[in-house]
Amino acid sequence: MGSTNRNLGWQATALLVVTTLVGAPGAWAAAQPSWTATPELRITLVDVVFVPQALLLDRDTLMVLDRVGGRVLQIDGSTGRLVGYLGRQGTGPGEFRSPVAMGMATDTLWVMDPGNARFTAFTRAGRLAGTVAFDRPQRLAGRFVRGWTPIGTIGPGRILAEASTLSSTSDTLERGLVGIFTSKGNATEPVLVPRSLTGGRLAFEWAGGRTALPQPFATHDLVAPSPQGDDWWVIRRAAAAETGAPVLLERYDAAGGAKARTALRLPLQRLRRQDVKRAVSGIIDRLGRVGGGSAGSRSDRKALEEAINRPRYVPPVTAAVVASDGRLWLQRPATSDAGEWVLVSEAGLATARVRLPARARVLDSSSQLLWTVEPDEDGIIHLVRYTLRASGPS
Repeated sequence: MGSTNRNLGWQATALLVVTTLVGAPGAWAAAQPSWTATPELRITLVDVVFVPQALLLDRDTLMVLDRVGGRVLQIDGSTGRLVGYLGRQGTGPGEFRSPVAMGMATDTLWVMDPGNARFTAFTRAGRLAGTVAFDRPQRLAGRFVRGWTPIGTIGPGRILAEASTLSSTSDTLERGLVGIFTSKGNATEPVLVPRSLTGGRLAFEWAGGRTALPQPFATHDLVAPSPQGDDWWVIRRAAAAETGAPVLLERYDAAGGAKARTALRLPLQRLRRQDVKRAVSGIIDRLGRVGGGSAGSRSDRKALEEAINRPRYVPPVTAAVVASDGRLWLQRPATSDAGEWVLVSEAGLATARVRLPARARVLDSSSQLLWTVEPDEDGIIHLVRYTLRASGPS
């Protein structure tokens, strides 16, 4: 990797509003063991639209990926102060077009930017360490690749990605193959694990055009890479939603070798008609806001309702995040006012449950420290720091 040793200077700007929180911890009313999450600090991101990932370099240094702004914010986690930021929109050295993921390898921060088809590496001091270009592979295990979706970075110059391939023995398009791609152009490492994509996308006609959104009751397998680049998880939830079977958790190392496989049985609730109607209403409301108020025709609404995936049970896991401390966070279906998360050890065993606000999405954790991103009703993005404590029997 060529080094440019360019100092980007940790550019600083007024992006944040910091609030110290003093209030009751989030209680957990389900089965033990349980932890409480006490909010201590809230940071309002003034001009940030979407945060796909945040990463703890140490207890007091939080790196926040601003996808739309094309930059990485460095925040002092103890005070909420903006130290500075790396990058900006563009195609030059140290610039991004569409950064989607980042990870640490030794003392180097790697940012994956499919928009520029490259990784960009920075030192802890904020200096540009170099770039590594990657190409979308054209062949994978003897099959032609027709689609390519990055999932995350797992170490220097290595991409965890999903590929749609054309079978070598037929014209069948196979989706959901997860592979590790290197930075050596079309050279790839072996295909790893097929994953189900059933119920992942919702495609329907709306107001004279074709629309695609995530399914409200998605049952496709989830993939969660570690920010440290040393392993990744596959969360198989389709059978749980369709038949009530346990959720299968599979952990792999950076080379694709299996490290752990466990079954996690979670409480299930049957999918009800009112759940579907509520989901339809939410989608119509969203489409109306985006589309300038169009509520669609009666046939549009019927097509939408018919296109929704309807498993037997509400999917027991809705999101998965691997934290810097190695724990896997699994999000349970949220109620109107609360969200539930299950903590899983590196061995695949459930160790605790935590209750958070319904809009909260886990970003990273380290020991007893937890960071979440929480958009409010107006779409303003907030980062919230919690302290985790074991609360014992509920």
